[in-house]
Amino acid sequence: MKSADKADSNQVDALGVEQILLRIKKPQYKGDYKASAAYGNTLSAGIKQLPQVALMLARLKMRQGYIAQAEALLENADQTTASSGEQLVLKMEWAALQMLRRGVVIPPVEVATAALESLSEAAAPADVADAQRIHCRVLFNAVIAREMDRELVVAQAAELPEIAARLEASGLIDEGLSARFTYADNVLVGEARILALGELAERAIAVGQSQVAGEAYVRRAERRLAAGEESDRILADLDKAAKRYAEVNHVIGPIDIRRVQAQLAIQRELAVPDEWIGCLALYREADYPKGAISLLMDLSQLAHDSGDTALALDYRQQGLEAARATGMGMMEDNFQLALIDLLMRNNQYGAAIEVCEAAIESDVPRFNKGNYEQMLSTVYAFVRDFKRSR
Repeated sequence: MKSADKADSNQVDALGVEQILLRIKKPQYKGDYKASAAYGNTLSAGIKQLPQVALMLARLKMRQGYIAQAEALLENADQTTASSGEQLVLKMEWAALQMLRRGVVIPPVEVATAALESLSEAAAPADVADAQRIHCRVLFNAVIAREMDRELVVAQAAELPEIAARLEASGLIDEGLSARFTYADNVLVGEARILALGELAERAIAVGQSQVAGEAYVRRAERRLAAGEESDRILADLDKAAKRYAEVNHVIGPIDIRRVQAQLAIQRELAVPDEWIGCLALYREADYPKGAISLLMDLSQLAHDSGDTALALDYRQQGLEAARATGMGMMEDNFQLALIDLLMRNNQYGAAIEVCEAAIESDVPRFNKGNYEQMLSTVYAFVRDFKRSR
């Protein structure tokens, strides 16, 4: 890692770090991640190594879905100029990133937990609170990967509202709302979750964060849909989201709304997925691979359920390629497991075996490795190689 050179220092002096950070952050409030990334590309390598700049750009890339780029930004951050608190937050985000990047779970959890347990007394309280917020996110990712007990993590994450209050008191409104979002959507369940997401939206509106309110209403609509609630309630939440997104002329929000509306129509009105295909094009145009990759998974599943295995295979392949291109290792595993199933259904047993064996030899979570081993055994059973079928 190198410190900023003289030319970089002059650029910082001319703009100021806070102004640089503002230029990166401001377009993100309206979901224009492409514009934020474009400005980030104009910054010199030395400026990007400044701890605060590296962190903000890495978070931007994670939000977009460019996980490999986020990893490079964090690894190139100049630790020699970072405060002890900044070093802690950088380490926590790096640990969180490894789950998405590598598909590994326990090592990042251990890194994040150890970092908190050994934090310096010199670390600023705001940085400590931010690190605790990220730590909770890491733990919930481990729950999703079935590597940690949910009840244990929920007990630890019960402090999120208090962490949020400390962040907000320090002026970190974005981070405080993020902590509250994690609490509402991951700690709580059922009607308590629905109520908390509504309260979060109201809080976000009160502090001028309409885009967060829009996201909370969309998430609530998704939770209602998953729970089988009435369509009118789901559509009402989406209408509320549309109003809030319109207030900031949000780029991604309306696509997310359109996606959930289409999902509702597909599930309850047997609609064709044309709207989803339109959303896929819009996500790609907005340079938002995170949304595109997730939607490719949904499109593939829908094609599979409809009996169109060739189309499902095409969508899975597109998703797998996109996950690899962006460095989204965890999604790559999800696509590969589904791809193996589709290869078997299309009698491409040799290809399925190759994918399974390569995955088993790689460093994947235990649960996923077990899935690959089970799939490999199934493939061998299909080709009547019972000695290798386990």
